Amino acid sequence: MSAFRARIRAGALVLALSILGLLAGPSGASAAYQVVSPDQVLGARSILSPGSIPFQPTVERIAPDPLEAGSDKPKTWDDGCVAWRTKVELPTCAYGDQDSETNVVLMGDSRAMLYFPPLEAVADERGWRLVNLIRVDCFVASVKSTDRHCDTWRDNMLRRIVRSEKPDLVILSTATKRSYTVRVGGQTLDRPRSQPHLVEGMKKTIKRLRNAGARVIVVRDQSLAPFRPSECVARNPDQLKRCAFPPRPRGPRAFEQKAARATGTRVLDPQSMFCSSSRCPAVIGDMAVYLDTYHLTSTYSATLSDWFADRLPLNP
Repeated sequence: MSAFRARIRAGALVLALSILGLLAGPSGASAAYQVVSPDQVLGARSILSPGSIPFQPTVERIAPDPLEAGSDKPKTWDDGCVAWRTKVELPTCAYGDQDSETNVVLMGDSRAMLYFPPLEAVADERGWRLVNLIRVDCFVASVKSTDRHCDTWRDNMLRRIVRSEKPDLVILSTATKRSYTVRVGGQTLDRPRSQPHLVEGMKKTIKRLRNAGARVIVVRDQSLAPFRPSECVARNPDQLKRCAFPPRPRGPRAFEQKAARATGTRVLDPQSMFCSSSRCPAVIGDMAVYLDTYHLTSTYSATLSDWFADRLPLNP
């Protein structure tokens, strides 16, 4: 079934559930909006064309609860498949078909973690084995950072990928935030001076994975919100215009995109599925989009599965 037909069927189902919900009456935790299960709303499935984001001025039914959006993380978090603090190793962390001949690795920081739900859906549909290698606040560019645990984790994971996982496809996703600075010659550089080193380090990571026989795809970073959109939604369900914001320019810090272009690596940019050129809504298809100022809710991210399926290779 094509992604378009799947969206049409999903829309029909949600319409039917909406009618049933109205007949049953409200049961949510808020008098202003009703919290419903994710399968009762559309999320990104309401977008017919990337970049053309439908704007809804109010919300009456929503998933997840905007007041609890901060805890709406993928199951990989609870599974212990996200490294942080002093942790420099990860368990197997494999999902999908464990016996598949197609091995795919998702590697990156918390940005990659929030794209796990749609990638797992694609892996399940296509019979892939999907390995999740994530560490919070740790860029994947091969250059010395200000966190020795991050550097050790990165070296360990790249070695694991090359020697043990031997994947057909590696999907890299990394934030490009201001705090990502590097150390060169024993000196910590500020963010602008770190940029060329991050670009070169990202190129090094991509080339190392390619030399091991893997196809590499880079997922581009997204714009930062100036406030917590879901908290705004909880306060303004009847005035969602207050909770939308213009996307910030990403070019100056886009070391992942620059490295990908320099190495001829394909880049996927999911931001077109939650921001237009002028506005990033906090609610799309009756779903709370943001977990905090810099991450999507797992619930909304899961509805990007069709978008990723249409852009990932069928046979890596």
